[in-house]
Amino acid sequence: MRQRCNALATIALAAVAVAVAVTTPARAQDKLKLTIANGIAPTIPTNWWFKDHIGPKLEENSKGRIQANVQVNGTLCSEHKCVEQARMGQIDVGSVSAGNIGSFGQTFDILNLPYIFKDDASAEKLINGWLGQELAKRAQNEMGLHIVAIIPSYSFRNVGNSKREVRVPEDLKGLKIRVTKSPVELSLIRTWGATAVPFDWGQLYEGLSTG
Repeated sequence: MRQRCNALATIALAAVAVAVAVTTPARAQDKLKLTIANGIAPTIPTNWWFKDHIGPKLEENSKGRIQANVQVNGTLCSEHKCVEQARMGQIDVGSVSAGNIGSFGQTFDILNLPYIFKDDASAEKLINGWLGQELAKRAQNEMGLHIVAIIPSYSFRNVGNSKREVRVPEDLKGLKIRVTKSPVELSLIRTWGATAVPFDWGQLYEGLSTG
């Protein structure tokens, strides 16, 4: 069995994409067990898609032929590790943000550019149309990843910190800002004058505690 994984999200859009394994054909009576995992925190809205939708829907629509073992909130893997584990066949479905997918290729870097979309409606229209199709095709060619879905959430984000209010890029000077593994995000924060520190979500609390 050859496994493939994918996922994506934007800084502005915070989309989450999903990956699924490519399996060999099975007889109708065969049972198929899939392990579905993510590193999403319980408070992130897209967490419901795994827990309350994809697992139950797979079992329901397959009339019980597919059995889903759903592990959420980092019980099996962080975002980056979910991609690696799917590639090794340790899980069948995983997710990762458009930021952290930057470690595996440049296909989704465009989604991390600020103000690339006019608003949420425009972003959703493009991602569910020609742009999403083009990104999925490129991801297969560049990363060997198979895109199942792109789930927009969060919309536009502020640059939050515990030191001072940020109104213009100059206000970021001297601050250390946690970023994903996206080269675009890393470059933007550095260009705006702050120190960009790549951190997995699971390490964020430790990073804040130690400064």
